[in-house]
Amino acid sequence: MLEVLGPGLRTTIQDGGRPDASALGVPRSGAADPLALAAANILLGNAPDAAAVEMILLGPELAVLAPCVVALAGADFQAKVPEDGRRLRPGTTHLLRAGTTLAF
Repeated sequence: MLEVLGPGLRTTIQDGGRPDASALGVPRSGAADPLALAAANILLGNAPDAAAVEMILLGPELAVLAPCVVALAGADFQAKVPEDGRRLRPGTTHLLRAGTTLAF
């Protein structure tokens, strides 16, 4: 479980959008980078269009409240776990320990 300490700038929760609702006047919407969304979800074993945190300009700072695995995909936002001095690269999954911080 993650807690938002700082929201970043233009950080949102996005999914694959609503591709079948255009006849109802609902725009597709969804992630700005659908390939990165799908890649991160596939790395975690989720459906490719499952919801995820999407960052556009400046990433958030997140407290790790319980151990969890995260996947990073898309642009390199210089993710790090300051307590470990560990840098997290996109295109991979990472185990985060409780009591640490995920910062971008």
